Amino acid sequence: MRTLTGLANGYILTSYDYIRAAFSWATEIPILVSYYLIWPAFIAALVVVFQFRLFRLAGVTNIVLASVVFFVVMLAWGDVHRTPANFGFVRLFQGKGPLIWLAIPAALYYWLRHMQSNGTRPLILLYCAIVASVGFSPTGVLTGLLLVGLFTAATLVSGRFARVYWRRAIAICLAGVYPLLIGLVMRHYFGYSSQGVHTAGGILDSTSNAAIVQSTLLGNNMRGAIALLAVFVAPILLRRTANTAPLQIYFWICIVLLVFLGRAKYSPNLAS
Repeated sequence: MRTLTGLANGYILTSYDYIRAAFSWATEIPILVSYYLIWPAFIAALVVVFQFRLFRLAGVTNIVLASVVFFVVMLAWGDVHRTPANFGFVRLFQGKGPLIWLAIPAALYYWLRHMQSNGTRPLILLYCAIVASVGFSPTGVLTGLLLVGLFTAATLVSGRFARVYWRRAIAICLAGVYPLLIGLVMRHYFGYSSQGVHTAGGILDSTSNAAIVQSTLLGNNMRGAIALLAVFVAPILLRRTANTAPLQIYFWICIVLLVFLGRAKYSPNLAS
């Protein structure tokens, strides 16, 4: 089994492809129609639903205007290959699109709901969102672990490390068990590992600092600079409520990681 191509490159994890194939088999709808039309449309509807829910949970006063801006960005912003909008409505047939615009917002939403109510249902749905992220793309293994780490840190900081928040943090940490086990199996049994990220400056081991993020994900132009600036001002402009306090801390932790802990290292052996 170790020699199978699907296992070697990690794409055996992408159940998104299997469910579309199974849907076509069960309904006798042509596979290309299912792959490029039906399922991307279904995912797009869910993307809109979760963006609307996040807007409402974040205390956005004019949700209609926020939704219009969201649609404009998703349809018009495509400066570089990895611009977030390029993984939006135009590429929801590809697993990374639903990972970025559905699984991650869903995980963020259910984490905030859990922080709001301390209920079991949002926590279980958070687990489901993390599992789904792996099903959409192998990148979901790392993304899921990163999200769980950020959620755990933001939970503890927002609760000032009180005992009750330690219990919540432990419960949230359990969401990372699945991607961690999958990652360990893929790395140590099947020998799968990432070969770096292709950028204009070569193949990099890491693209986590602000300058590389802007050039690789946002583009070196005015729109990219505005988008990067929006990341930094978002926690300041966010309305301060009991529901949004964890979200503000989440933003601040992301900014600290982006600015102070990022390092981009060129890998000449990978470029050859």
